[in-house]
Amino acid sequence: MTFFITSAGPGNGADLGGLEGADRFCQGLAQTAGGGDLTWHAYLSVPAMDGKAAINARDRIGKGPWHNVAGTLIARTVGELHNSAANLTKETILTEKGAKVNGRGDTPTCTTSSPAPPRTGPPIRRGVTRRATHGRATAKAAHV
Repeated sequence: MTFFITSAGPGNGADLGGLEGADRFCQGLAQTAGGGDLTWHAYLSVPAMDGKAAINARDRIGKGPWHNVAGTLIARTVGELHNSAANLTKETILTEKGAKVNGRGDTPTCTTSSPAPPRTGPPIRRGVTRRATHGRATAKAAHV
């Protein structure tokens, strides 16, 4: 497993504790699911501010390839992950526990994403919220 959507939020709504907190949360979920031997990064970007450079999500996630918890190839490269060649379907976008994630046509759902292509701007969260515990618009980050 090198790619997952979080099965739960950290419990503070959309407050993930910045990039460090989001990464720590991802690492913990991955560890629990047996993928803790890798270093995990939340798919999040932050804009340039207070004299600090912007951080782009796609620059934080490595070079690929990415596989879901079932071993299915999601994408071979960063470029492929961000274009129509990515294997991002209802059947392949799984949580770290292997569960499907609600999306378009499902109830409840709330989708947030980076503008294409994912670059800096306001803080962004790419992912899909699911289940009643996330019906309050808690952002979930795709972890790659």
